[in-house]
Parts: sequence; structure tokens; C-alpha cells
Amino acid sequence: REVVATLDKSIPYLFVHEADESKGGAPLAALQLELHDEEVRKKLFDGRRVNIFSFIGPKVYKYLKDCPVNKERGEKELPSAIENMILDDKESMLTFNLCEHVPDMTYKDDIERINNFLN
Repeated sequence: REVVATLDKSIPYLFVHEADESKGGAPLAALQLELHDEEVRKKLFDGRRVNIFSFIGPKVYKYLKDCPVNKERGEKELPSAIENMILDDKESMLTFNLCEHVPDMTYKDDIERINNFLN
């Protein structure tokens, strides 16, 4: 009900996925299937980009809840919440650097590479 009401009222949202079943979580695919309304499921999951983040719910929830809504976008911004969490506790975030090139579609050489790959 909460998900449907949030979407119906166009309320900004950020869902945090708890995968640990011992804490009431479930695999994301199983949670998607709990949404029996196909239209609601599509609104939430189709075409959404998923970044690889893993959070400890009780640690991050306060910052997600207290995060101000971005005035231009009309939604809460995950980077703002995470920044506030890190400002309060420098050891609250671990990062792993991956050395993988992500094409920049504003950069001429990358556009040319992608164009050559596609043609």
C-alpha cells in the first residue's frame, strides 16, 4: 500500500533494499514479485539504473529520512544523504575502486569509439 500511495501522490522516494533474510529482507527479484500490480512494478523497476551500494539499514536510515528534498529535482538525493552520513562519521563508508573506463558521451573520442563499435 505504501508503495502505491507514494507513486500515486508523486512523493519523492528512495527505497533501500535489505537483502539479509534474517533481518526481514529478501532478494530483490522476490520483492518485485510481491508487487502484483504490473503497472506499479513497471513504474518502480523498469528502466531504472541500479548502482552497486550496500548499506546497513539502521546506520543509513536516519540520513535518508532527514535528507532534504532537492529544490530543482523535487526528490531526495542519495549522494546528499551519504555525504551527511560521512560528515558525521568518517568511517561509515567503505569504497572499492574499480578501474573500468566508462564512456563519456560528451567526449569526442568516446563518441567515435562507441560509433565504431555500433557500426
